[in-house]
Amino acid sequence: MDKKFWISVGITFVLLGIMEPLVNVFILGSDWELLLLQSVTRAEYKFLVFYVVYLFMAFGLTFIYSKGHEGSGVGEGIRFGFYMSL
Repeated sequence: MDKKFWISVGITFVLLGIMEPLVNVFILGSDWELLLLQSVTRAEYKFLVFYVVYLFMAFGLTFIYSKGHEGSGVGEGIRFGFYMSL
């Protein structure tokens, strides 16, 4: 695991941290409204857990992509999507 790998993990972590709130607020906002109003009291304790999960996700996504990248086209993308769904 070289410097390029760790830079990719960092960029993926930042993008996950930016994209998740955007998707949940702007796209799924009305669906989450009732759920969030019911669980506001415990939300502040779970906030930091999200960033730990994002870090593990960034590492996993980058690791799987870097080990499976062959430049073979659509089949590679399907395989990567399959691994991510697991």
